[in-house]
Amino acid sequence: MKLLLALLTVATWATAACPTYVGRPETYPVGSVVAYNGSNYEVIRDLGNGWITPSDPWFWSLTSKTCAVSSSSSIGSSSSSAEISLILANQATIIALLQELKEEHAVIRQDIAKLSSTDEFTDSRDGQVYPLVKIATQTWMAKNLNFAATASKCYQNSDANCAAYGRLYDWATAKTSCPTGWHLPSDVEWTFLEAAVGGNATAGNVLKATGLWNPYTGIVNSDNFGFSALPGGANFGGSFSNMGYNGFWWTSTSNGSGAYGRDMYYGIPYVYHGSYSQTIGFSVRCIKD
Repeated sequence: MKLLLALLTVATWATAACPTYVGRPETYPVGSVVAYNGSNYEVIRDLGNGWITPSDPWFWSLTSKTCAVSSSSSIGSSSSSAEISLILANQATIIALLQELKEEHAVIRQDIAKLSSTDEFTDSRDGQVYPLVKIATQTWMAKNLNFAATASKCYQNSDANCAAYGRLYDWATAKTSCPTGWHLPSDVEWTFLEAAVGGNATAGNVLKATGLWNPYTGIVNSDNFGFSALPGGANFGGSFSNMGYNGFWWTSTSNGSGAYGRDMYYGIPYVYHGSYSQTIGFSVRCIKD
């Protein structure tokens, strides 16, 4: 929608008519909007073919002028003159539009990359299927582990919760539960992930799934990278709590009698880094060896 509004803005530009030159004209439909850099034209809006994003470096230098093809649909270079005496009063609008187009292009490329990723992994131990997501140099399972290891639990002992959120594992069990070729990520590997998605301060918002988290004013979970972190809660020795509010994940890194983990909370945009008792049941995300 933002891109559409930006493009509609172009249609309101107060563009002057393009001068007609002799020589070797380039032909565009009447009503087209073109950009001129002193020697070449490039279409911004072609009424016959829709919107065209200029690709030449000179266009993105933001020094172009524009004009509209009027009664004559032929414009081009002149052997005697290649100067258009046209300076737009709304040059700032053009600059803002170009920046917005660049940003939209980056988002579209990211969405295409996500849509084109069809990789998945089937755990031969139980047939569970996990979608995969590659972020920077890391490949992660895009679902919490749901392997029924001894001592692992479903939240409130409900199979439906295991199916939706994965199982909860104490630290010792978590370290040995990922399938062959995969492992429980270290504290360093989690830190790398946070940096790869833009830094810890906003990592929670961009890694959380768009659903199953309780709503909180001002917090928008975008799942920009397809990691789909879920609020599976925790198991405190048979006392289950925080589903919908918190997602906790173990790392493989110990800290004395405790171990490091990650916590995403429904009301904050960042990822919390802390040390926890090894007996608590947390979710597990496996990372590829």
